[in-house]
Amino acid sequence: MKLTHREIWTAIDRLAARNDLSTSGLAIKAGLNPTTFNPSKRVNRSGRQRWPSTESVHKILEISGTSAVEFLGLVENGDNAGLAGMASIPLGSFEQHTTRVQFNEKGKPLKSSGWDAITFPGQLPDDLFALEITGKEYSPILLEGDRLIASAKLAPRRGDRVIVATLNDQIILGIFTRATTSSVEFTDLSTQRNYSMPVASVRWIARILWIGQ
Repeated sequence: MKLTHREIWTAIDRLAARNDLSTSGLAIKAGLNPTTFNPSKRVNRSGRQRWPSTESVHKILEISGTSAVEFLGLVENGDNAGLAGMASIPLGSFEQHTTRVQFNEKGKPLKSSGWDAITFPGQLPDDLFALEITGKEYSPILLEGDRLIASAKLAPRRGDRVIVATLNDQIILGIFTRATTSSVEFTDLSTQRNYSMPVASVRWIARILWIGQ
C-alpha cells in the first residue's frame, strides 16, 4: 500500500466530515492551530506537496475515537471502507526487542524471533514493523500502549521521529537531525539529549511512519 499526499489529505477531509466538522474545526478540537489542515498547508511556497505531521494525525484520531485501521480505510475507500485485503505487520515490545535477536543487519524483522502481529488494510511492504511502548520512559511524548510503525528502508528526513539501532544492541527513539559521512545526529526522545553518533556505531535507522494506539 503506497500512500500519496492527496490520499492522506483526503482522508483527513473525510474524517472531519464524518464528525460534522470542518478541517479547521477538527484541528481546534484536537488542540491544534486552526490552519493545520488548510489547503495552504498542503504545499510549500515552491509548490512542493507537504505531508501532515504524524503528531497532528495522531491527535485527530484520538479525539475522534478513530483507529489507525479506520483511518487507512478512509484513505482507500471513504466512509464505506471495510477490512478486506488485510496485511500483517510484525509487532514487538519496544523494551524487550533487541536488535541482534529480532532484526537482520538492515533492520528487517526476523520472522523466527517471536513477533506478534497487527493487521492493516492493503498491500504493505514486508519491511514494516511495529513496536509497542510498555513503560513510561518516553512519557508524556509517547504513552504506554502507543504503537510505532516504522521502516528501515526509508531514509529519514530532518525532524522525523526515528528508531536508531546501535552496534551494542541499543534501540533509541529520537528526532532525526542529519547524517553525514562520519556521524548521525539526533535528539533522544527520552532524555532530550542531542547525540552525534559515529556512523560506524549505527546498525540501521528506521523512519517512524505512524504512532497510534
